[in-house]
Amino acid sequence: MKSVRALSFKIADPNPGKERALNRTVRLFRRVVNFYLHRIGESPSIIGNKNMPDVYREAKAMYPDMNTALLQQAGRVAIEQYKAYANNDNNSKFPHFNSFIPVRYDKRTMTVYGESEGKFSLWVSLSTTEGRKVVLLQGSKQHIELWDSLGFDFRDARLYRRGDDYYLIVHIETEAEIPSQDDFEHFVGVDLGLNNLAVIGVQDRDGNILESKFFDGGYVGEKRKKFHAKRREYGIRKLWYKLRRTKGKEKRFMRDVNHKISRNIVDIASEYDNAVIVMEKLEGIRSNVRGSRDHNRKVHNWNFSQLQEFIQYKCHVSGIAYRKVVAYKTSSVCTTCGHLAIRRSSSNAEVGVCKKCGYDVNAADFLGAINIVRRLFFYMENNTGLCGSSPNRGCNDSKACSAAEIDSSLLEHELRRSMPRSLLQT
Repeated sequence: MKSVRALSFKIADPNPGKERALNRTVRLFRRVVNFYLHRIGESPSIIGNKNMPDVYREAKAMYPDMNTALLQQAGRVAIEQYKAYANNDNNSKFPHFNSFIPVRYDKRTMTVYGESEGKFSLWVSLSTTEGRKVVLLQGSKQHIELWDSLGFDFRDARLYRRGDDYYLIVHIETEAEIPSQDDFEHFVGVDLGLNNLAVIGVQDRDGNILESKFFDGGYVGEKRKKFHAKRREYGIRKLWYKLRRTKGKEKRFMRDVNHKISRNIVDIASEYDNAVIVMEKLEGIRSNVRGSRDHNRKVHNWNFSQLQEFIQYKCHVSGIAYRKVVAYKTSSVCTTCGHLAIRRSSSNAEVGVCKKCGYDVNAADFLGAINIVRRLFFYMENNTGLCGSSPNRGCNDSKACSAAEIDSSLLEHELRRSMPRSLLQT
């Protein structure tokens, strides 16, 4: 199965002429995208032809310094942004870029010359407003060796400006063999939360728990609380210049945290043969929030979707299968007797007791990680389909999960029946 990977490189100390060319290209590309968006806003029907020939000719006349292929890429970016706006009912602001946006390159506008001797660097040629410029890219040895193994072939690249520096993100396609459902041997259930950002439980086909790990969210919660307090303080004191300096810091912090957690989870799964990572299909969480202001803020800022995306793409790069199941009540079903009878403590949601068998629960998130895998056992045994499956990402897709599957009585029934012995009998 093919998967897309992003390789990050920094453009190393361009001379003044090259820096001026890159700067003009980034600025002009933004203006061209905004021009396309303005024309699309006036007449949305023009996006029926993705090349928008009339608008393209007008843009070519207005911006003669811009490379022809880059003009076409700007039009495609504008179409994507408009469709994202049109398909989101909650977004009332028409797209317009006031800050820098990445410049898209393809094989017409970027050429790779190969590795520079004695350094972890590459020479590439980029189209700019001042013609072709050869620049030196610096990156990790791992990224350069991986790209070299593919003959420096790439799908596309994006030029970013951050501060006074320029970065090139190159997207490549790699092949990885993903195990099929019949070959699954080890199951890594991942439960996401706020107190524990992620909890994993590794099981085999017999249901034996082989490994577990908790990713505590206490430090992250305190860090985000400080970010929020700082922004609030600067807003009250009208320190706008300081407020602007905080822009994006929390977002970058959480992105780094999610990258590290996802990498750790996938590394653990890689230690087991024919592994599959199983997660919950989380939907409608924010719309159902009913709590204190502080709790609501935490839930609305919860980056669970980003963490799931990071885990998914890293799974497919590493040759690990990925599945999603219904999330309903996975932390409320007893793993001992299978009844929907776990009652949580009012003072600590992680602690509870089963009213049927008396089983004491001291980690509800771990309970959820175990039950997530058992729900997949039920899907596999009865071929009911897999939530969130996508054939183009190497997953099986039979029937979509019906609303009846999340009925509490069936949930209790399915988890009792999905005790490991039922899977072994199939």
